[in-house]
Amino acid sequence: MAKGRFNVRIKGNYKFEIGDLASTLNYMAQEIVRSNQIKDDFISSISHELRTPLTSIKGWSETLVSGGYDPEETKLGVSIISKESERLIGLVEEILDFSKLQQNQMKLSIGIVDVKVLLQETILNIWAKAEKKRIHLVLECEDGIYVKGDANRLKQVFLNLVDNAVKFSHEESSIELSAKRISATETAIMVRDSGIGISEAHISRVKDRFFQVDALNGGTGLGLAISQQIVELHHGKLEMESELGSGTEVTVILPLTEKLPEVNSDHVAQITATLPESDV
Repeated sequence: MAKGRFNVRIKGNYKFEIGDLASTLNYMAQEIVRSNQIKDDFISSISHELRTPLTSIKGWSETLVSGGYDPEETKLGVSIISKESERLIGLVEEILDFSKLQQNQMKLSIGIVDVKVLLQETILNIWAKAEKKRIHLVLECEDGIYVKGDANRLKQVFLNLVDNAVKFSHEESSIELSAKRISATETAIMVRDSGIGISEAHISRVKDRFFQVDALNGGTGLGLAISQQIVELHHGKLEMESELGSGTEVTVILPLTEKLPEVNSDHVAQITATLPESDV
């Protein structure tokens, strides 16, 4: 095993601590083999994901360079190049985010986040994609729910969750976003859909890095793994419940905080004006 031969197993029915050690080593080898297989699958998958937009960009750029096309065809080509470039940027950023999280290098810009505003912005960002499948986005959120965290990173989490819900939902269905206080110290933010759901065999692995329930839908298989780690950096939990054919519910539990009182700029100016010049 030390030389990388993880297909070997310790055989024999040993007793007491030696038996426990043998079982632990066998389990370790098994998990390393599984992890290596996941990495191999990821490399194969991401190679395909990168090749597809690059092929489109190369093909259309060569076509446009050759010239002789009317403005509409040129506009279409530039639009495709722009869209595929955005897709490439998204893939690369996802890989970079995962790398930062693995090396504990992701820095958070902490502030007070209004959960209702955060979910409203999430809906606005994902609305166009949902509209293409005629999916209705519903928001139910109590007022005055605040958490301490990085607004952009938390939005990244909910964009990923809602994007997954849209991706795996049926046309003309609905997706619910809701937030409520579940105790004096915690809030639960839920994303619920009535889509294809996840099988019992996959639900325990769906948050694993590189794992994809349906590889044909594309992506890196890192979205949920990144989301879970971001939630954990905010001292929260990400939980999933799903039933094949009935839909999925993802719940993010975060600690509550109180909104800081707003500072009245006129009041500050008035106080400053009454101070001696040396103190100002």
